[in-house]
Amino acid sequence: MSDMHDMAAPYVLGALSNDELDAYRRHLDDCQVCQDEVTRLGQGLVALTMSDGEAPSEHLRAQILASIEPEAPPAISLESRRSTLRYALVAVAAAVALIFATLTVIDRNPAEEILAAPDSVSVNLTVTDSYTGPSPTVARVVFSASEEAAAVELVGLVDPSAETIYQLWLIDSGGAVSAGTFRPDGEGTAIVRLEGAPVSGDVVGITKEPSGGSRSPTGDVLFQAGI
Repeated sequence: MSDMHDMAAPYVLGALSNDELDAYRRHLDDCQVCQDEVTRLGQGLVALTMSDGEAPSEHLRAQILASIEPEAPPAISLESRRSTLRYALVAVAAAVALIFATLTVIDRNPAEEILAAPDSVSVNLTVTDSYTGPSPTVARVVFSASEEAAAVELVGLVDPSAETIYQLWLIDSGGAVSAGTFRPDGEGTAIVRLEGAPVSGDVVGITKEPSGGSRSPTGDVLFQAGI
């Protein structure tokens, strides 16, 4: 290919020979025009799979864009490359769509899974005076006796400091048993399945503990609800 500026699309699709790939990578180091074109084409490829859904997170989007470039692409003749470019675009877009579909299946919402049970119950978590941040817009625990499962869902939760973490507790007349630790994501959302098998009559409590968690509660209860 005589002009490096014509190699952006084949580069994104992994349709360059090894020699062309090495040359184009060297060219990219010093050519802002081609850098912008490669970025634009990669974004367009991802957009093909997202026209009817939500935009991917920046982290996931970066992973997909990085996966488009194979480590050792096969050599393809110029004539073959031109004739199959459209089909390659469709094939790669389909592969990206499959990645999103797989992630959707794997990354299930535990609260929604529990709520699908016929005997599921949703109870609001009470915010105690010990919680000093703005009240979350969503704070609940969902529970199913038949599934022997419970999960908490919080939206708008204040992120703990680097030295602390939120810890879940199942509390009954015998005391408190740890049910896991968690941190909210960057938007203050946490949806966490409780460890262990809660039973009706238990109280779910949330405290703030040293990073790594505690064997028994050391902090005040910030949220609580009976199940």
